[in-house]
Amino acid sequence: MSSLEQSLQGRDLGHLKILADFWGIEFNPPDTRVGMQRLIPSLLDEKLLNDVIQNLPEDARRAFGEICANDGKMP
Repeated sequence: MSSLEQSLQGRDLGHLKILADFWGIEFNPPDTRVGMQRLIPSLLDEKLLNDVIQNLPEDARRAFGEICANDGKMP
């Protein structure tokens, strides 16, 4: 199981829909299990990730860069 799958475990369909909406992904699965199967490949798409990052407000983009530079950990 990938770390993305682990982070989405236990989330309900509403939570997955919020993620999909934020990422601009068309998303209308019948249930949470199918939703995860459909959403995860999109969230792992490098081009989509880069588009989302570039569209973040400057402060959020800077914070994301700091998190990445610190191996996902912040004091």
